[in-house]
Amino acid sequence: MKRTILLVLLFLGSTRNTHSQTPQNLTPTQAQQKHLLGKTTIEQLRAQPFSEWFTKNYNEYEPNMQVVKRFAEADVKKLLPTLQITVVYGTWCGDSKREVPRFLKLADQLGLKPQQITLIGVDNTDSSYKQSPNHEERTFNVFRVPTFIITQNGREIERITEFPVTTLERDLYSVVKREPYITNYPSYKLIQEWLSSGVLADTNTSAAGIGMALKRINPALGESELNACGYVLMSRGQITEALAVFRANCVLFPLSANCWESLSECYEKKHVFAKAIQCCERALELDPKNSPAMKRLITLKAMSLKN
Repeated sequence: MKRTILLVLLFLGSTRNTHSQTPQNLTPTQAQQKHLLGKTTIEQLRAQPFSEWFTKNYNEYEPNMQVVKRFAEADVKKLLPTLQITVVYGTWCGDSKREVPRFLKLADQLGLKPQQITLIGVDNTDSSYKQSPNHEERTFNVFRVPTFIITQNGREIERITEFPVTTLERDLYSVVKREPYITNYPSYKLIQEWLSSGVLADTNTSAAGIGMALKRINPALGESELNACGYVLMSRGQITEALAVFRANCVLFPLSANCWESLSECYEKKHVFAKAIQCCERALELDPKNSPAMKRLITLKAMSLKN
């Protein structure tokens, strides 16, 4: 394994440059017809065709009332009216269909006012993956949906990512109470910091270094965690930043054909066709039956000849 990682580092160092939420090949027009995008309302979710899953999941969810009663504690109760909660979700996403109705039912039981909750629907097309038309979600750096961002006085307290750690009511209580809370996908916090500080935009950034730093933050880190992040950054046009994430993923998971194919796609976006071809060939070495990689390799070689 050490030899494998060394070979990966040598390959990645020569340049300075299959999960449930994979983008789909819908055009923006088709997506707008099928999904709610941008700032939306609960009334829109209650209307067809979204009511088919929203109403069912809202009605069926019964928050634990013993936990709900804890929100009546004096120090928690006085904080609830000061909170703003931004929900970034996708009407195409199974996790959103399950968790968003549940969260809104919990919000109703807690007496949160409609103006305290902002709903932002994002797309799942390749060109605008997990983005809304006006990019209202951009400031939050959301890589998984749904994400519930809890803020107070304009400052983020914490976020619940994709699904609760325990239950929505227990998680939210811990956040409001300021109890220790580790959200799902904790590596994203470090990625947010790197995006703000310009680390991921620096072409000298070490793929091995950031990969190991992310692994220390989250020992259970899986390849889909960084893959999702890379695709969001790539769809935003932040190709250099996406490349850093995909390269780190290949360091951490050198035997994953999916990681190498994703890195190949990113190099293609950056018009570094020689590297894109090498990564695609590596993906096929690991998985000779990888049909998307086969098709990409043919396309890449043709594009390489033109350039």
